[in-house]
Amino acid sequence: MQELKLTLETITPLFLAGADPHGEPELRAPSLRGAMRYWLRAALGGVIGSENLAALKRRESDVFGSTEGMGAVNVRLLSSIVSGDRRTYEKSPARPGQGYLYWSMAASGEQPRQYVRGDKSFDVMLASPVEADDWRWFAGRAALWLLVQLGGLGSRSRRTAGSLGAKPTDLGDGLRLANGDSPEAFSKVLGRGITTIRQRLARDIPSGSLGAVPAFDVIQPEHCSVWVIAEERLWATADAAVEAIGVKLREFRSRRQPDSARVAAWLNGDQIETVQRAVFGLPLPFRYSSLGSATVQGSNHQRRASPLWLKIARLDKQYVGVATLFRSAFLPEGEKLRARGPLALPPADYGLIEQFVGEFRRHLEVKL
Repeated sequence: MQELKLTLETITPLFLAGADPHGEPELRAPSLRGAMRYWLRAALGGVIGSENLAALKRRESDVFGSTEGMGAVNVRLLSSIVSGDRRTYEKSPARPGQGYLYWSMAASGEQPRQYVRGDKSFDVMLASPVEADDWRWFAGRAALWLLVQLGGLGSRSRRTAGSLGAKPTDLGDGLRLANGDSPEAFSKVLGRGITTIRQRLARDIPSGSLGAVPAFDVIQPEHCSVWVIAEERLWATADAAVEAIGVKLREFRSRRQPDSARVAAWLNGDQIETVQRAVFGLPLPFRYSSLGSATVQGSNHQRRASPLWLKIARLDKQYVGVATLFRSAFLPEGEKLRARGPLALPPADYGLIEQFVGEFRRHLEVKL
């Protein structure tokens, strides 16, 4: 029996509801496993490709199971969050950046969401009956590494909420949770870890074609970029990091032209080519004093999750951000943008997101 026990901690507010979205936050093993599945799928997709979905689903089920049977890796919570760690989220004028990133968690005609505050720990165990060198055991640990280093748990996890950290821990087979003391050192840690995961999975899994544009998020150098982001002086607290990143994103998106003028013309019946800011995710609201409000969304799908993950990571005593961009298909083939009137094309590329990352004084691209 293979076992790995480690302690994780929340770095930023964790919005993770149970059966009642507005009730007490509830951290359960299925939620953790579900987040790990996403990152495993991205890692497997970078090897298998996005055109062989049957093989991808089979490999994913081999690790974490499916409705048809159990997988090789079991995820358990050995301890959880106590009730005293919970708070009710309220927007504060003193924290406009956080309010921008977490806007949907505040009260807006409904009860505000509760959250688990940062710097609270919980214990996790991965267990498997397979041999130590079995690829499935490695894949389970790789999924956990990717979740901690690039992702997050719960609502608004693509916008820094639910960022996780860990004390320096050796996961085995070249995977280690230890971020170093500088953005440069952390960038190398991320590069080594991602390269190790890709090379190890490629040893046991036949490679396939990704096509020109992958159908879903994959970790592969041509279709994924990772940056460590910070200002000249690193942030002293996780709250300061969230606030700075939120303000930067709000200012960048609000000043972007020509979207506002083009969407106004679009609402008046004119044909436009695209809405550039839609690349950050859908739906995208616009408000005008003379035209009222309108929401840009897909012609067949209201939502499109942001291709940009933003998380907060702790170095020795300071904090940085991690930005991960997946260049997968923005919308299914043939689907367009709609608001009112004629349809428009989806954004042609992810250049606008790359421009946003470049706004930070330090934006170190990780070598995958």
